[in-house]
Amino acid sequence: MNNEPQSVPIESTNDGCFREYQEAASIMRHAGTLQLATLTAFIAIMGGLLVFIYGTTNSIPNQIKHTVKYGGLLISLLFLLIGVSNSFFGGHFAKRACSLEGNLNYKLYSTLPGAPKFNLIRPTRTAIWFLYIATAIFWLFTILRKI
Repeated sequence: MNNEPQSVPIESTNDGCFREYQEAASIMRHAGTLQLATLTAFIAIMGGLLVFIYGTTNSIPNQIKHTVKYGGLLISLLFLLIGVSNSFFGGHFAKRACSLEGNLNYKLYSTLPGAPKFNLIRPTRTAIWFLYIATAIFWLFTILRKI
């Protein structure tokens, strides 16, 4: 009796490429949705922190305000990290989709500006990263200047 693993018939190459292409497109849509969801959460959290510190009366002790400012700085940097990670994640699957298009005779992703490299400099991505960085600088400024 032979104990070697049995080979399983493999699907046709185009069918396998098409399924992988569909999955890559689905993951890219998910990454885009995640980017907008995190941006929405970031704006809500920052708005809440700003209202807590500057929109209330002076009945809040300065020590608590200062702690919240450090929290705002930390949250800004964490959201920047999430954004960068999400961009690398989505970019990986965009590159993969471009490479699969050759086998499928598609030109959906491979004709996008920046394809097939998909550098980090993309208008929407850059604007969102700038917002995270500018917010972190704002919190750092308020901590250092004790505003």
